[in-house]
Amino acid sequence: MSEFVDVNSLHECLDSANTITVKLNLILEFNDQFIFRPLQELYPTPSSARSRYKQKLLSETYGDSIMDFFTNILIPKELYDKHFINPLYDPEYTIWFLKYYAEINADRLHYILRLDEKRKSKDATSLLQIHVDDFTKFEDHARDLENRRIIDRFSDNITNDHIKEVECLRVISDYYETHSLPEVHSVGNVAVDMYAKHVILKRRLLEEIKNTSQAKGREAITGNSDKSVVDEPNDYIRSTVDEYLEEYKNSGFNSEEDYWSLVDIYTQFFHREDLSNINIQPIFIRQGYKKKLAYALGEIYRSFRNEKLTYEYLLLAKRGISIFSDEEFEEKNLVKSNLYKYFTSKPAAI
Repeated sequence: MSEFVDVNSLHECLDSANTITVKLNLILEFNDQFIFRPLQELYPTPSSARSRYKQKLLSETYGDSIMDFFTNILIPKELYDKHFINPLYDPEYTIWFLKYYAEINADRLHYILRLDEKRKSKDATSLLQIHVDDFTKFEDHARDLENRRIIDRFSDNITNDHIKEVECLRVISDYYETHSLPEVHSVGNVAVDMYAKHVILKRRLLEEIKNTSQAKGREAITGNSDKSVVDEPNDYIRSTVDEYLEEYKNSGFNSEEDYWSLVDIYTQFFHREDLSNINIQPIFIRQGYKKKLAYALGEIYRSFRNEKLTYEYLLLAKRGISIFSDEEFEEKNLVKSNLYKYFTSKPAAI
């Protein structure tokens, strides 16, 4: 974070910045230093005195001649006109504000849902998981509508009937990284709401669940695949892995012991993620289950992580499951590999 002396130092930094993201970050940091933090410290709640003090800070910082400010981060018109040319149709500009507004919305939802109270309760994991499950169910519902061609996230003609589903799919697939959102500043923007819930809040909840689980000692305590990671029946990670793989327990594995070993390996992954230094004995899976098992493992990942599959996750499958041992892939071209496609493409027979 930069530490500014005055508005002239902001001008100098902006003139040398070469991306919209850097420029917006600089303006936000500057206003945080001279406007937002002092305002919050003296007047933490809305009031007429707060409004007057805000105007005073703006005048002292930018000068009395600057009267017009754009967006919630208070960009003076002079800077806006100089550094942002037709920005509402620039994806880099609109994705920055999409994330900025979504963070604010997520904080508001965090309070409304009383998540701080829930995470302190004895059954915090299950209480927080309810919200994650709600988000995941809606995402699955949206994917189902798109699979049935009722909606199309890439269409320009979106009806109000399914606007939430479309925007949900867009934000979780990074659509707005390459597409502009001209209405990003509109109050009640659906994309902002969906990003707040399905990206930011869901990520926070999953992290909180993980931390809560670890704090209670429910993390993997051994790297040996022939030992159970945890014995607690309420371990939500283990039960979720089991739920997705159970239909293959009797038909796809040589033994029930092999099945539970695989469940334990993936439970351990989501508890600690880094299994690179642990010796894993590959588990044999019968022929005919390659794509089915791969997609199930992909679904497990998507239920815990609201992000693209990682190299480490695919590598775990290659190391730990016999039918994937011959799969080749490079970290820089992960999405082009067959294994990545198996993990993300639903087999026709399912």
